[in-house]
Amino acid sequence: MIKYLFFWIGLLLTFSSFAQGNLWAGVWNSDKGDLSIIQAGGYIYGAHDQWIFFGKVYPGGRRAAGTFVNAAQKSSGRFDILINGDNASFSGFMAPGEDFRVLTKDNALPWDGNKTQKELLTFADKNGNHVVMSAQGMINGIQDNGRVFYGKAKTIQMNFLTADVELARLDPTGKRADPPIKGEFILFSELFGPENVKMAVSGVGSIARWQAAREAEAKRIEAQNKAEATKPIPKASPNLYRLKMTYNDVTLTKARVGRNQRGSLGISALISGPKPREEQISHVRENRTRAKSNFTWFGWLGSFSSTWPEGQKRNLDKFVIWNIPFSTTEIQSSTMKLTTSMRFAWGPNLLAADMWADRSSNLAEIIKYLSAQTQAADYPNASGGRKRLPNSDETFWLETAGGKRYVRGEGEMYDDKDHVRFRYTYTLELVD
Repeated sequence: MIKYLFFWIGLLLTFSSFAQGNLWAGVWNSDKGDLSIIQAGGYIYGAHDQWIFFGKVYPGGRRAAGTFVNAAQKSSGRFDILINGDNASFSGFMAPGEDFRVLTKDNALPWDGNKTQKELLTFADKNGNHVVMSAQGMINGIQDNGRVFYGKAKTIQMNFLTADVELARLDPTGKRADPPIKGEFILFSELFGPENVKMAVSGVGSIARWQAAREAEAKRIEAQNKAEATKPIPKASPNLYRLKMTYNDVTLTKARVGRNQRGSLGISALISGPKPREEQISHVRENRTRAKSNFTWFGWLGSFSSTWPEGQKRNLDKFVIWNIPFSTTEIQSSTMKLTTSMRFAWGPNLLAADMWADRSSNLAEIIKYLSAQTQAADYPNASGGRKRLPNSDETFWLETAGGKRYVRGEGEMYDDKDHVRFRYTYTLELVD
């Protein structure tokens, strides 16, 4: 049973290296339900809401034949399907039993389908492992050693997915070449971005060992954070800036369907630059959960219901304070950046789509203005009274209130198909 919503790791990868020249990759609506299919190494791998299938793609790329497995009913069978001349539909047969034989209308059931525009939910890692998932959590994939694995997701959380699976090798006809063995599948990522995704398939017990290691690491970091929180904060000096960043609010400006949207939203920020300088940046631990030395999670807004209407603003009031022990000259010469990031997922079980927005800004120029080394008039104008800072993705209002300076930013997040949009605001200031 899926206990949690699988959040930002629902990475929608296009698999362009596999998609070129193959007609199978995508989501198909068939007379027996939706099918999600990927192709790799001359084989197709697919997931249905109740079963999975895998098979060989024959020369020419239009015919595929192999095995389907219904894990719940402990049944299996053969299929043989052919893409039609329109390249957008297939026709063929499926029948019980895995023994290879020619399937016809006399010994098999017809199987027909049409390609859709639905998002294909696929995952990959750097080691050549691939997996496809149906909306109901059925998974099917291939390891870099050529072994297929399949099963149903059992744990879906913000940054990892686990499943009990069976593993088997395929013969040239797409049939399981040996009896399947039981195993476990883990897909996880500790940080944003598809480059950080990792997956592993191994024997029973691997998930328990992995979770134990994660819990031990979390306790170590918690103890380290508590120890660091007791350290005195250095007094301000010309070469120490205490930069506070507050996320103020977020507004849904466009929903995918209708005028409201369901999904999960996460927000984070980091200061990036040369590693030796990153390692010297510290935090005042308030109103957020630390992930690593130079990275701050501002906390998840979590799941929200389909009643978030367009135009509704939600106040966040999440902040972090960085201790930055460098002069603005050192920051500028190191081209250090302040990066904001938002991540949003929607769809069935929040597994159907994923989008994110990363915006980087010139940290040196932000601190120069906040510390009165520059004036608002030193920067070129942008629209709406904003100013442009060099080498920055966003534009800002540079303000003074009560004798104190503020840099106020506003950004927008949207996916490449312009399905959903969010607008967010934040404030930067120097504090004592």
